[in-house]
Amino acid sequence: MTSKQFRMLVVVTLVAGFLGGAVCNLLLRGTPATAQGAPNTVRATTFVVVDDAGKTRATLGVVGSSFCPALTLYDATGKRRAGLSMGPDGSPGLSTYDANSVLRARVGCLQTVSTSTGTKTNYPESTVAVFKKDGTISWRTP
Repeated sequence: MTSKQFRMLVVVTLVAGFLGGAVCNLLLRGTPATAQGAPNTVRATTFVVVDDAGKTRATLGVVGSSFCPALTLYDATGKRRAGLSMGPDGSPGLSTYDANSVLRARVGCLQTVSTSTGTKTNYPESTVAVFKKDGTISWRTP
């Protein structure tokens, strides 16, 4: 085989390979996988956000027997540190907790229960309260 024939054979082989690949691509091409009719809303009663170690860092859900919405944030040790919630009557509240998950401050509606008499006291949405470590109110307005 001469060098001219060899070069021609290489060119024909390359062209045939490219053409064959192109034809196979056109004939055997599949359709891309897509989510058909995927909803744009996710529905659940509770969402839990975890860190890389699998510890809960936040929850968003409905809580209690009255199914009130609440967002709760946790520290790296799993202790509750902050919460945003809504009461059964629609009243909002923002709470912060110390490292032992003891309520230390609250903005919004508040209900306290007297440990001695069991009397419940309800405070309005405009309430700002600061609590002692034992859970009693140390300062409140109004």
